[in-house]
Amino acid sequence: MCGTDWLSRIEFFENVRQEYEKMIKEPSTMSNNSSAILLDLRKKFPNIFDGSHYPKLVIAIDNAEELKWHFNAEHSWSDVVCDIVSRYSLAFRESVWVVFSSRDQAVAEYNIGYVPYIRSSLRIAVPGNDIYPPFTLLGWDQFAPPYGTYPTRDVAKLRHLVQFGRPLWKHLMTECGTYSALLEKSTSYMLRSTGSFDPTNHVQALALLSQRFCIQMTSAHPLANHFIAATVSQHLCTCIERADNGTWIHGAYPSEPFLSHVVASILHRPGEDDALLRSLEILLRYASSRVIVAEPHGDLVSRLLWMLCKDFLVRDLSMSQISSDQTLDIELPFCKMLPLAALLESMFGSRMWPRGSPGNAAKDALKNAYVNMSHWARVGEDTARSPEKRSRRALRLWARTAGAQCHLQQVPVRQIVPIWYDAPEASATLKGTASSTDSPYMGHILICSRISEDPTPSSLFDSVTPERYGLEGNMPYVVILLDLGCRTTAIHSAFESNLNAPRLTIHATGMCRETFPFLDRLDRLEQLMKDITELQTVSRPPISFVDDLNDSLLFGSTVESSHMNWERQGYTYDPHGVVVSI
Repeated sequence: MCGTDWLSRIEFFENVRQEYEKMIKEPSTMSNNSSAILLDLRKKFPNIFDGSHYPKLVIAIDNAEELKWHFNAEHSWSDVVCDIVSRYSLAFRESVWVVFSSRDQAVAEYNIGYVPYIRSSLRIAVPGNDIYPPFTLLGWDQFAPPYGTYPTRDVAKLRHLVQFGRPLWKHLMTECGTYSALLEKSTSYMLRSTGSFDPTNHVQALALLSQRFCIQMTSAHPLANHFIAATVSQHLCTCIERADNGTWIHGAYPSEPFLSHVVASILHRPGEDDALLRSLEILLRYASSRVIVAEPHGDLVSRLLWMLCKDFLVRDLSMSQISSDQTLDIELPFCKMLPLAALLESMFGSRMWPRGSPGNAAKDALKNAYVNMSHWARVGEDTARSPEKRSRRALRLWARTAGAQCHLQQVPVRQIVPIWYDAPEASATLKGTASSTDSPYMGHILICSRISEDPTPSSLFDSVTPERYGLEGNMPYVVILLDLGCRTTAIHSAFESNLNAPRLTIHATGMCRETFPFLDRLDRLEQLMKDITELQTVSRPPISFVDDLNDSLLFGSTVESSHMNWERQGYTYDPHGVVVSI
């Protein structure tokens, strides 16, 4: 059953009833005796009830959040349902599955492990593991194409990308006849049926940014717990982990390229730049409240810079080509391949090329290079320590139009973006070779970022090689160092063609429109990025006396020192509200 509204569900169950009547060939007489009903089922369906341990009876309850309503002072509908299932299970030796479907987190809050049944509202901690972790075994990448069959030039085709992630997207595509209808339906899922961005909804804005930019919440913060609960129940987030008392403590947006395109379309609607700016303002507010994890290497800022720059380039090159009556064979604009040279010039300006003949050689080496990232995906381990997984990583990232956010312990490279070289002899599908290389036509952008004020690259470029990160190959690659905390602004680049794999190196310092010209596209964008950069440091930023007093009142809100340590002898406060250490 893949219907998305009540009419589809009615049609589904009507079809089930018709098929049931065809199989029994005669009307069934209902009985209030559970044993008689089960015996009748065994007689009517001998091929199903064959003694095996596979599920024999599956009861699907949609909109299950309504079961929490009470029909009298003592019992709720959930009490009745659980009692009925229990009674039938005792009289029925075959396995019975009951599936509760809902967007409301209350459905997942039934306590387990107690006899007699204790109401879930008590939220008593129950030790041990769940039989099925919530929201993780419902199917993912069910329709994804196998390795080696990915398209290359057509990697952004809608029919290809809807195969990744949850099965919902492929089923929605069969229901919708045009691209605009599919986009509208998918948008309603992400925004919880509103269909439009609400600038006052903080959870909605953070959910949109989290899906593409891998934003992490501080799990100990109460606002983070509220955010996880709201995004899972309303904005297609996936619950990864919950506490013994049922509290959801970890949620994430796994790689889903079509949903990333939907989110990008919401944030970059023509003539509605306010959606992006308001979302970044909300991100800044939650980062300053320490709800969002401060990433010490400036990873979040780097991810924001690259994806926003690419989005603006897409708006310049592709958005005008979309019409409302596009068929389902469309290439998704925010997933399309873009020339790498155009992206670098949009990011750093045309002056980023080395001067003279090295610059011409670099342009010639990258003239057929393309990138296609629509979102960031986190890597759960150090790529330099997993050689058995290296060979296919770039191909799989390319197929999903994703860039990789490296593990925290992997330094200095923090992000990796695959590059595809569209040579005339390239095959129609991505296939790795028998060696350890990814593909003879794959390269990489290796991105390093720092928040410190040291503007010298020292020997960092010498230590960054594809071989170190399991990315062997002889195609040209790019190494970029972003010194985001420097006050001076400068861009230095060099091209080395005498290596086994030619390399373009770029060292950019500062956080301003002089370093990143695309920040001039929207009012307040440059200042927002500066403010976010200042917050992404390991040390706590200066705060006002009032804010510090508020932290002391909220003892235990988080395990951070601002909420746990009441000693204030080490600080004094100036008239402007800035904390000065003494």
